[in-house]
Amino acid sequence: MGGDEHGGKGWIGASLLRKEDARHLAGKAMFVADVRLPFMQDIAFVRSQIAMAA
Repeated sequence: MGGDEHGGKGWIGASLLRKEDARHLAGKAMFVADVRLPFMQDIAFVRSQIAMAA
């Protein structure tokens, strides 16, 4: 349990290098909120803090 087929610890609990970290730390990453397409609209939903029973 927790090991690989060669008796090693494997990647569970190990610190892994991620190739996207540099972009995020430098502020150059693109997120879903950054995507802009032609004719794209914004929307907001407002919810009442008071429940209404009908």
